Amino acid sequence: MDELLLDGSELRKFMRELRRRGETLVVDGDMARRLSLAAVRRLMRYGRDVVKLTPEAETVLQKRIRMCREIVARERETMRQYAETLFAVKTLDGVRVSVEKDARGTAPAVLYYTIVVKPARWLPREEFLSLNRQLAALGLRYEDGAWRITFTRRIFRPHVC
Repeated sequence: MDELLLDGSELRKFMRELRRRGETLVVDGDMARRLSLAAVRRLMRYGRDVVKLTPEAETVLQKRIRMCREIVARERETMRQYAETLFAVKTLDGVRVSVEKDARGTAPAVLYYTIVVKPARWLPREEFLSLNRQLAALGLRYEDGAWRITFTRRIFRPHVC
């Protein structure tokens, strides 16, 4: 396992030496849990004659791949909703639209995109209520003189990916 923590050139030397000696590196389930998918992919480039996966490792990796695909699909869907909402809001008359980006925490792993909609002018009660209904249908909530909706987006993928 310690050999797998080597940097790129040292890992290449180690794997070349394994191939030269005709030995194989067996990746078991425990090792597969500790390595990222990217690390396992790098190992598999050396070929199945040098790197063998146990059935348990293959199961662990399949679960990881499925989980990572779900994470990416959720992120893609969130950003699609963000873009659709922003476009829908920008097409409304009589409003000013701004986007606030916020990364909270010391090592932020998540970005928060808040769409803020304010009336461009004073609105009569009927227009205000109509606008409020339209924006509520898009998921925006009215507070402190503006309508807001926040979308979250991961900056970094989790270690498993």
